[in-house]
Amino acid sequence: MKEKSLKDLIFYPLFRYKWTLIFTFIGIFAMIMFLTFLITPTYEATVKILVHQNPKQQPLIFEDISTPAQESIKTDLANDFVSVAQSQEIALAIISQFKLDERLRKKVEAPEELRDKIKKAIVDVIKYPFDLLEKYGLLESKPKDYVAEAVEDFLDDALEVEVEEDTRVVKLSIWEESPSLATQIANTMAKLVIDKLIELEKQQAEIVCDFIKSQLKPVEEKYLQSLRQYELFKERWNVVSFDEQKSLKLNTLENLKSELAETLVNLEDRKKALAQVKKDIALQEKKLESLSLYQNLLKQRAQIEINIQSLEGRKNGLEANIQQLEEELANIIKRENEFTRLQQQKDIDEKVFLALKDKLRKFEVQKATRLSEFDMRIVDPAYVSEYADPDWPKLEIFVPVGLFVSFFTAIGLVFLLNYFDGSIRSIDDIEEIFVNFPLEKIFVIKKNKKLAKTKTNITSAWKKTVVDSFYALSSVLLLENKGQKVVLVTSPSKEEGKTFIAVNLAFSLAMRNQKTLLIDANPWHPSLNNLLKLPEGPGLSELLQTEGEADYIHKDVKLANLDVLTFGKSVSDFLELFLGEKFDHLLDKFKSVYDYIIIDTSPLTSYETKKILSRAERVFLVLRYGYTNKSDLLKLKTICEVKSLAGIIFNDFCEVIPFWFKKFL
Repeated sequence: MKEKSLKDLIFYPLFRYKWTLIFTFIGIFAMIMFLTFLITPTYEATVKILVHQNPKQQPLIFEDISTPAQESIKTDLANDFVSVAQSQEIALAIISQFKLDERLRKKVEAPEELRDKIKKAIVDVIKYPFDLLEKYGLLESKPKDYVAEAVEDFLDDALEVEVEEDTRVVKLSIWEESPSLATQIANTMAKLVIDKLIELEKQQAEIVCDFIKSQLKPVEEKYLQSLRQYELFKERWNVVSFDEQKSLKLNTLENLKSELAETLVNLEDRKKALAQVKKDIALQEKKLESLSLYQNLLKQRAQIEINIQSLEGRKNGLEANIQQLEEELANIIKRENEFTRLQQQKDIDEKVFLALKDKLRKFEVQKATRLSEFDMRIVDPAYVSEYADPDWPKLEIFVPVGLFVSFFTAIGLVFLLNYFDGSIRSIDDIEEIFVNFPLEKIFVIKKNKKLAKTKTNITSAWKKTVVDSFYALSSVLLLENKGQKVVLVTSPSKEEGKTFIAVNLAFSLAMRNQKTLLIDANPWHPSLNNLLKLPEGPGLSELLQTEGEADYIHKDVKLANLDVLTFGKSVSDFLELFLGEKFDHLLDKFKSVYDYIIIDTSPLTSYETKKILSRAERVFLVLRYGYTNKSDLLKLKTICEVKSLAGIIFNDFCEVIPFWFKKFL
């Protein structure tokens, strides 16, 4: 088998289904244009709002009051603007002010424009089954909420809000059915959103004010309590300067410690002197050398002991004074720490109290003014001219898109039909089923308008056309004639042109001086009477039913050497006509008179054709180009091979790709 060429893969389907392609393209494009017509024309009105922060310190009403602003706003407030603009509250305000719900009600219930009337008719057709269900109580009926639908339509279809990239500008666009309405709604909505944001900021200020007021009283009481404790402590301890008191006590303590050190030194010297005196007295008592010396030593010892006692008393007094001074100094430090703590607590409470008072004053001012931390201004009001073209739908978009979609949808449909088409379209398809069948026995009969109806007047030009078209087919019978005169013409199914082939084959043989009999053996749809304009009368069915041998054959029909035996009257049991021996005797009788007997039968699926097939000497199988299904032919392949096929006739073949186009391939 040959591989399929580009012609088979691409151009063949396009030219074969050219009318499908054309009508699909026109139909889809017309549908797109119709749907475009149903789209209500809308106009876009755009208003631009600048959202920026006020100066770092913005004066409000009083000179000493200002509101701090952040260093960078970026797009936070702009995004807040977008969110508020897309809220249902704003949408409800617009719906109410411009009565958009009433307009929707009028469109649904009593449309005036043709576009709306068509939409209503389409919707009514779609809703009709549901209306019946509601009528009979199988479906719950719900009242129509036009306000909710208007809000939904407005937010989904009529509103578009976005922040322009790398800017603080918010673009608010409204799509409406008239330029004036779109302009009015856009400008009104921008003002509503700005007022709403200011109102929200005021509400926040009110909430903060109430909170500050609730917290201000306990904070003030705490501050006053801290202040009283501070003043009482200061008054109780007569606090002037803790540094001077500590300095005085430290100097006194240093002096006492110096005096104590000196006293300790003197006390140690006296103790040493007393020890020496006691030693001298003990020595003198042993020697008893001089009474006066001994008495002087006793006096000296007594004096030293007195001095020692005096020094001991002085030392104890100094130590007591030093301990007292150290305790007083520690108390001074404690009082200083407590005083510092009370002072810090007082300062903190005072700052909190004053800060709350300051915040309260600022937010009270903010409640009473429209000035805020941020500034929102309409920098480009919306305006659409009454003579402007609609912004949607745009024909410059819909027409090329419609052409593109229509073209490629039609192309896709064509290739889809071609993919699922199981009909025989080439000799290669026949070779694929009848493997090893001789190619020279496959005859192609091209589509010819002159041969489309054989009841055309017999002229020399018509005769030449028949001979040229069926020359090869009749030559096979003449050249390979081995006494086989009975030729059966059949097909896998009906309407494949077997009667057309049988008649023209008989004409061709008759014009080549062959005595030919054409028999109509199709009991289901006998057609030779009508095709050859023969009078209705007895025919093959009567010959097979009667005992006599009446001659019901039409002699020299249209041409010399051509006789025709029509089927005759219809009978109830077709199969009985061909089961007996009479049909065989009849064929034997005809074979003695005629050179060729051409039998036109019903399709191969019928029982009588299978019976006749066993009596035929030569069989021609007719396949119609683009009609005979491969799957049907595969099922009948074994039946076709019961008799050796004289040939396969590829009928009604036509060149799908035009001659002028082939030059470019």
